[in-house]
Amino acid sequence: MKLHRLIYVSDQCEYIELADLKEILAKSERNNAELEITGLLLMVDQKFLQVLEGPAAKVNILYERIMRDSRHKNIKLISYTPIHDRHFKEWSMKGINWSSIKPDIQSFLYKKYGKSEKAVTVPDDPWLAYSLLYDIYCNIHRGDGNE
Repeated sequence: MKLHRLIYVSDQCEYIELADLKEILAKSERNNAELEITGLLLMVDQKFLQVLEGPAAKVNILYERIMRDSRHKNIKLISYTPIHDRHFKEWSMKGINWSSIKPDIQSFLYKKYGKSEKAVTVPDDPWLAYSLLYDIYCNIHRGDGNE
């Protein structure tokens, strides 16, 4: 089975209530597990930055759904590449809100990636976007980064 990693960024169309977001993430987690997709969704400064990993055909189907989802606008594909191994394999879908990341981790990420008005700068560069998501994954996964 050929695996692919897809990273995109989009703007939120409207403010999403925390309760609605939790429901969306729970549904995504179930659906992604069935599709054999893993990944991370970062919500930062009214943007979504997401990485998806899995079989190419299934990643493509999910990305097509995302492009039709009315909660997203200005969707930009940052990276789509074949991979040998999953790097976000522990999560069928993990949603992280920037404001829930511990201040010392935020500070580290500001120094590494830059700071916009309210949060970390969301990179357009494929390597930097992946690196930001993986840094968050590593800090959250080992229990250091989420409040």
